[in-house]
Amino acid sequence: MKFWMFLLLCAGGFTAFAQRTIAGQVVAEGTGLPVPGASVYINNTATGVVTAADGSFQLNEVPPGDLVVSCINFETLMYPVKPEALPLKLRFELRPRIRELENVVVGGWVTETWEKWGSVFLETFLGATPAGRRCVLTNKDVLRFRFYKKQNILEVVAEAPLLIDNPKLGYIIQYDLLDFKINLTEHSSYYAGFALFSGRQGSLKRSVQKNRKAVYYGSPMHFMRALYFKRTVEEGFQMKRMTRVRNAEKERVRQIRKNGAARIADKRLEGTAMNEPTDSAAYYDTVMFQKDYEEVYADHDLTPDSLLVGTDRANKVVYWNNYLAVLYVKEKEPAEFLRYTGEQRPAYYPRSWIQLKGPLIIDARGNWSPPQNIVTSGYWWWSDKVGNMLPLDYEP
Repeated sequence: MKFWMFLLLCAGGFTAFAQRTIAGQVVAEGTGLPVPGASVYINNTATGVVTAADGSFQLNEVPPGDLVVSCINFETLMYPVKPEALPLKLRFELRPRIRELENVVVGGWVTETWEKWGSVFLETFLGATPAGRRCVLTNKDVLRFRFYKKQNILEVVAEAPLLIDNPKLGYIIQYDLLDFKINLTEHSSYYAGFALFSGRQGSLKRSVQKNRKAVYYGSPMHFMRALYFKRTVEEGFQMKRMTRVRNAEKERVRQIRKNGAARIADKRLEGTAMNEPTDSAAYYDTVMFQKDYEEVYADHDLTPDSLLVGTDRANKVVYWNNYLAVLYVKEKEPAEFLRYTGEQRPAYYPRSWIQLKGPLIIDARGNWSPPQNIVTSGYWWWSDKVGNMLPLDYEP
């Protein structure tokens, strides 16, 4: 994929409107033929257009963010947009997408079907929240499932942008899926992509606006905005540092049982009966029901300044060691979350944990990058799905 950039020279009479414009053309790599019908948009916003018959496009009132060029049968292209560089004129060359073969075993993976993995994909991608369960993936036929038996990993690829109807939040989402993996052994998942939002019929209803506010408050977007503006306390967030200490006794008991099982099997092969002592078995059962880790929290709450380590233009850089525990104290966990986890207890304040693999850049809109540097667990693991996603230009 290639692109050329031409800076438009601005005369003193240019208006602010003109200065926030991106225009250009999308063509096919190699042939130079125009690509009509390609989507050109700013990621995670409602700012986007479709290229004309000659491949031309123009975006007005461009917000900061990543410009995405996407079209069926072509690889998706991304270009970072810096506000100070506007206006821009760009020419993009899209590389044709290579279609994978069906029903073959290649490189250690085997193709699978929607019937086997579709429900797993939907729950992991769209989520099990009220909004996520109402979403409809209208073009599921573009998905391909790869299962790596040796690693016990499911990978999902999309041959075209996914089209998602979200009636509860009033959006139609075009999602360019770049990466999707579920590690069935570690019970972890990761996905990444680009999203373009558009309103659906009825999106201005009071009930839809209420639903949007419900998923926004206490969300990662809300938290990152509060962190950026140093208003975490005012917005209802409490932050503590947390470390996880391995449960040494559980590891000891697990090893004892592993060794004991081997000895019992050997004795049975010899024709001799051997069982675990009853008193030991009862104690071991109790220990094995304990958590693998003990969570140890710091005594004092953290401040935004203690997490900020630098700036990057208009953005801020944050980093912390171990885990950051985030508690949102302005609402309780919804009943749907407790039903999903199967926990029989009263609703608490939603608690989430964030672990960073490296520094994280955040901006005023609540966006963060790179996405692979952040791992969430707890409440956000359940709630932070595409079915609850809001555009970066959303304001409650």
